[in-house]
Amino acid sequence: MKNKILALVLAVTMIAAAFAIYSIADKAPAIEDAKTVALDANDRADGILYTLDENTLTATVGKAVYAEHNTSGYTGNGTVVIPDFVTKDGKTYVVREVGRNAFDTSDVKEVVILNSVVRIGEMAFADCANLERVAMGTGVTEIAGFAFWHCSKLVDASLGKNVKTIGGCAFWSCSSLEVITIPQGAASIMEQAFKDCGNLQTVYKAEATAIADNAFDGMSPLPTVTSDYTPTLFAPSIYAAAGETVIYRLLLEGNPGDVEIPTAFTMNGVERSLTENGGVEFDAASAYNGTVFTFGEPVEGNKTFEIGFNSKTDIGTLNACDHSAAVATTDEIITKAPTCTEAGTKDIVCTRCHNIISTETVDALGHDYTDFVIEAVCLDGGYTTHKCSRCGDLYKDAETDPTGHHYDDGSVNSMPTHSASGVKKFVCETCKRVNTVDIPMVGDINGDGKRNSRDIIDLMKYVLGARDFKYTFFVETANCNGTRDNGEIKINSRDVINLMKAVLDSNFVLPSTPIN
Repeated sequence: MKNKILALVLAVTMIAAAFAIYSIADKAPAIEDAKTVALDANDRADGILYTLDENTLTATVGKAVYAEHNTSGYTGNGTVVIPDFVTKDGKTYVVREVGRNAFDTSDVKEVVILNSVVRIGEMAFADCANLERVAMGTGVTEIAGFAFWHCSKLVDASLGKNVKTIGGCAFWSCSSLEVITIPQGAASIMEQAFKDCGNLQTVYKAEATAIADNAFDGMSPLPTVTSDYTPTLFAPSIYAAAGETVIYRLLLEGNPGDVEIPTAFTMNGVERSLTENGGVEFDAASAYNGTVFTFGEPVEGNKTFEIGFNSKTDIGTLNACDHSAAVATTDEIITKAPTCTEAGTKDIVCTRCHNIISTETVDALGHDYTDFVIEAVCLDGGYTTHKCSRCGDLYKDAETDPTGHHYDDGSVNSMPTHSASGVKKFVCETCKRVNTVDIPMVGDINGDGKRNSRDIIDLMKYVLGARDFKYTFFVETANCNGTRDNGEIKINSRDVINLMKAVLDSNFVLPSTPIN
């Protein structure tokens, strides 16, 4: 029973980093309390979405989809505990996977994954800029590609003892990692798994574990890769605000699970007992790859610790941080993103002690409009649309009238005869719309369906040059002698005479069509 309790306590304490510090209020919830959580009507618990499979009674953290950021919907900036089980409507679901993209780009700081989860999906924690530590339970067998890509503050990744595969680029650009312990049963570490982890110094692995040749691309010098799992003691140098009581954590890294842990350590030569949160024994069935010992310590000026533990020693410090530029820089953490019309906020955070120095306003971005010009056409007017590339706001202005059709001079589909009309086609030079009109029969100059003295007078006007007609004048209709001159129809006195004959003598027949 004692071993089981200690194993549970150990799982919580492994969220601690070897080189970071947090106040007592930041500790993770008890593991016993976190094993099972109840979901609300929207399949959420503690602000995290779960996808449920009714057939297998299993659950996935997030939506397990590609290219959708933070599918779990987590909006906090603290500790996340992934439970063994979730319940809803009287059913219990086993949590089997942290889905792809589940927390990527979120502000999660610590993650404890309990023993039911077997897989951490692609991009599950990618680009989590504030993630500092993760502790995996014994169920995890696969860490998929890019799972922790660009987690630049990740200082402690405590892998579960049953991890078999670490996918390609899984920890790419985790620049704060210094030590990683690969479980002894792991089979393979894929290509570029630890690419650009510039501070990685030591990798513990079993001799049988295969490592891709380029697993440590972008690193110079390369880390020391060793199969010697001899425990190493790390006492970090840490910073905190003066007057704060913090949890100081010592890390025994590289412990394979069968090394007896003593019940005390020495600080500056004085024996100091462990708190109940310090694991003093191992349950080999659920052991992690490292052991963390914690104790509370007030921050009063600067202290140097010489730690002695199991014949090993290390030097650590506890420093009161004044946030001065001489020893610290700052990060800007956007707490509320500005929009085009509303200001946002940001925290100025000390990179040494991680305390918020100040909170500032971020100016509204203002709209970033792109102009789309729609030219006027024959029947539709033109306008300019302005659309904001950030928020999609749009408005329209610079409206213009339709241009109307611009028809060509037309071409004759069928010539008129002395007894039937013809057809002429006009094509709009802009939109290519086709319009056809009837050409009155030969001699019907004004198009009223008759040939009479009115047509004779109008034709005489046309020949004499008086062309102010109130109707469309078709030369094909006025060609009353059927002749062409060099391929073109010419209207002259001969046409007038022929039309007069046709009007005065009903037996006179006009040429049926002009001669080609």
